[in-house]
Amino acid sequence: MELWVPIILAISGGVLIAACVATVRTRHLRERAAGELQAVLSVALEEATRRRHATVGAHHLARALLAIPAIPSTLQPGGVSVDALRSALDAALDAIGAATTDVAPASSAEVTQLLRDVTRTQPSADVALLLGAFLHALCAAEASTRELFASQGATWQTPPRIEMSWSDQHVPPGAAFVVAWDDDRSPLHDVIEIFQQALSVPVTEATYLAMRVHWAGRAVAQCCGPDEADALAARTISIARARGAPLRVTVERS
Repeated sequence: MELWVPIILAISGGVLIAACVATVRTRHLRERAAGELQAVLSVALEEATRRRHATVGAHHLARALLAIPAIPSTLQPGGVSVDALRSALDAALDAIGAATTDVAPASSAEVTQLLRDVTRTQPSADVALLLGAFLHALCAAEASTRELFASQGATWQTPPRIEMSWSDQHVPPGAAFVVAWDDDRSPLHDVIEIFQQALSVPVTEATYLAMRVHWAGRAVAQCCGPDEADALAARTISIARARGAPLRVTVERS
């Protein structure tokens, strides 16, 4: 009987450790899902502020969602013209009248209700499920946004399963990551412009990356070959220093 005691204790300890690891992982995923949603909302707000719009509407949220690398990567294999969709959303946003004075945009009633519905019905810690539910609900709730997506071939009866990109699991062998780090001295507008210039991306995509850096403390800016990563990190740092920003950028190898 005494021989079984260490075995039972070892098994119990293993189960307890596994449970603790699972709990920590679930908490991490929930925090990440919340951070991803917060980044989307921040980008939508910044988009409305930059355009001097009085409210943050469905088009602002849809444009912010398209700044997440995983979403275009998921839509394109299905035949959706993401570039055309971005252009259509930008044109629709350009058509919204700008305020004559600087304003602090407020969420429209429809957007506020949409966010409540999605977070209540989709409490999953899975970032891919959350983003898919958010995108689906956005198109279902707002007719003009739905029509814009449908015009480029994006229609869903159920929420699309977002295929998360290299930032999650699909890492090419030998890849390197260019990582940007948060600090309390680099102004947000400077960081956005630095990313625009260094990465050659539109302002909305640069804003999304800056918001991910802000909310998560760091974010992967690019995944590429080691030599390209070293050159891109050096270029980003050079642009930052020329603007007087102490932005920290490193390269991590897989």
